[in-house]
Parts: sequence; structure tokens; C-alpha cells
Amino acid sequence: MRLLIVGNGPAGFSLAKELYNDFEVEILDRECAPYYNKPMLSHYIAGLIDREKLFMYSEEWYEEKGIKLRLGVNARRVDISSKRVIADGGSFDYDILVLATGAVVLGDIKKSIEMERMIKESLQFI
Repeated sequence: MRLLIVGNGPAGFSLAKELYNDFEVEILDRECAPYYNKPMLSHYIAGLIDREKLFMYSEEWYEEKGIKLRLGVNARRVDISSKRVIADGGSFDYDILVLATGAVVLGDIKKSIEMERMIKESLQFI
């Protein structure tokens, strides 16, 4: 069975890590890097920690586990009738879909968008 997870944050990553033996797991994530320790990002940017301390698992780890990791992909629409997610990078079929996209404080959407842009730009230098 194909398990499609939208989001590679703590919830999506933990689910993939737990179920990769039982399902054909594919993760879509708009981030440009594999799962990393977001609270430590400021420490890395400031030069206080090495890159290795930021990333919990490498892209090779995902490959070794048979997890298909699609980075830089924005899921746009779910077609429930055909069990397909339409995204920037094409369409992705699933048997089971999990939306693990995280949360945004509604009062700070503009700040959240600006922060996301800053993090994405910072990760390009990694």
C-alpha cells in the first residue's frame, strides 16, 4: 500500500520512520532540505554548531529505508475520488494520505510567511 505524507516536519517524519517497513512511503515537502532541527537553525546560521548537528537524518537514510522524499514540492490540491495529490512537481497517487503540514498561528500569518521565506533562503546556503 502507498502511504503519501504531505509534510516532513516532526509528525510526518515520525510517521514515515515508524511505518516504512509496512508501507511504500512517499513524502512531499515544500522545504528544500530533509528533516532538520528547526530550533537549532539559528545556532547553525550563527556558526555555533556544525551542519551535522542540524540534520537528524541524511537523504541517504531515506533512500536506504525505501522512503521516497520529494523536496521543494508544494501540494496544491487533493483529488479524493482518484486518490491523487496535485502538486507543483506533478501528481502523486496514494492509498492512504496523511496531511502533516504543521500549524500556523493565525494572528501572525504575515510574519510566518516572512519567516518561512527567510528559512528557505538560509537553507540554500547549507
